[in-house]
Amino acid sequence: DTHAFDATIELITQAGVATVPGSSFYRTTDAVGCPDTDRYLRFCFPKTEATLAEAEAKLLQWRKPGEPN
Repeated sequence: DTHAFDATIELITQAGVATVPGSSFYRTTDAVGCPDTDRYLRFCFPKTEATLAEAEAKLLQWRKPGEPN
């Protein structure tokens, strides 16, 4: 089971896409009734459609073999 922080590092180093662990936005994992905020990643919206398309392409290329689309 990958934690959000580990997934953040993996995505930036392997796919070139930056995210922020969900746990960065809460004091505790149950702060807003979420069962486990460490299971969430936050993606921000880029400034242009081209940047979004580039991030999508990187994520699709990075996706592990055998995982569903």
